[in-house]
Amino acid sequence: MVTFYLMTLRVVRYGQHLWTGLLCIVCALQGQTQDSALLWKISGNGLSKPSYLFGTIHLICPESLQFSDALQSAFQQSEKLCLEMDMDQPGLMLKTMRLSMQVRQPLKELFTAEQYAHIDQFLKDSLGIGLPVFHRMRPFTLLSALYTKVPRCRKPVSVEEKLMEIARRQRKEVDGLETLEDQFGVFDQIPDTAQARMIWEMIQDFSNQQTEFLHMVEAYRTENLPVLSAMTQAAPDMAGFEALLLQQRNRRWIPMMQQAMSNASVFFAVGAGHLAGKEGLLSLLRKAGYSIEALR
Repeated sequence: MVTFYLMTLRVVRYGQHLWTGLLCIVCALQGQTQDSALLWKISGNGLSKPSYLFGTIHLICPESLQFSDALQSAFQQSEKLCLEMDMDQPGLMLKTMRLSMQVRQPLKELFTAEQYAHIDQFLKDSLGIGLPVFHRMRPFTLLSALYTKVPRCRKPVSVEEKLMEIARRQRKEVDGLETLEDQFGVFDQIPDTAQARMIWEMIQDFSNQQTEFLHMVEAYRTENLPVLSAMTQAAPDMAGFEALLLQQRNRRWIPMMQQAMSNASVFFAVGAGHLAGKEGLLSLLRKAGYSIEALR
């Protein structure tokens, strides 16, 4: 799905120079903040009741996913769930397919004949379908499909889907900070040639990406937010698009979060890469006057 890809593209492609850059960024982040948790309580600044902010990883193997007692308690106390996008809206899949097929340039024109044949065979071996299936779709649709094969398990699960299941059982409203059109609009600002390069580099180094993904999952499991943020910033696929994919969206989300919190206790769940840093949601919420408390 598009929403899986949007927040995970930049943490699945590391390359051989990741760890040098990663260590430097971790040191910088630790110098700025001691934020190292995935679940945060938001209070103060006139709120009549607290809300919560949780950092997700969009796909993970089932055995690695465990919701803490603190998370379950915070979720129970919240009145609604707010994701990056409302994934419970009617007709979402049909709308996704329609927007995915509004292409600017067919995939076959974005690769050499040799690259196209190589990608086609890779898809047949890994997904059981060939590249022509994606011929009239946007490049990042193919990237979304490839990402589902990065976790080394048969059936990876979506953290957001699991939270939505809980919300349904508890009869909570589900909302989103963005629309599907908003998310497609983000990728409209990334050239198709850049997206094609991401596809090619991802396939060329796929085995290593699967291995490095395990490091990210371990950082997520241990709630090591500085490392997660460093992985996001150090990934080559993020280069040049940090402001577009993270910072600008964070700033757009803050007023929407403020409005939602003024009316109800909200459990916000967004990609963990959005939380830390000077332009992260935790910092922006503090600057807006809220008290932010880590819950573990």
